[in-house]
Amino acid sequence: MLPAKSNPRADALLKNAWAIFGTIISGANRARTLPKKAATVKMLSDRGVTMARINFDVGKLSAIKKKNEKAMGYFEIARIGAESQGAEKLLEKIDAALVQLP
Repeated sequence: MLPAKSNPRADALLKNAWAIFGTIISGANRARTLPKKAATVKMLSDRGVTMARINFDVGKLSAIKKKNEKAMGYFEIARIGAESQGAEKLLEKIDAALVQLP
């Protein structure tokens, strides 16, 4: 374990480079697939806050990948669920994300 203010030594990074890169790649893949798997759960309502949050997260990932039209679509779907449940904080996040899209 490293204290928050210290950095790992260069030899430790080089020794573990393959493990670090593998974790980065598999983590990115999991970050893309987990919300899509969660969205397929039949117990979640399309107009619920959980689905709104999932769609917001997928929209953020799409925005990071520069797929702005796709991101806007997910944000609009998320807005419907958040508005129907009165989730004001989530609506604020959706609005902020929409403003950041070109």
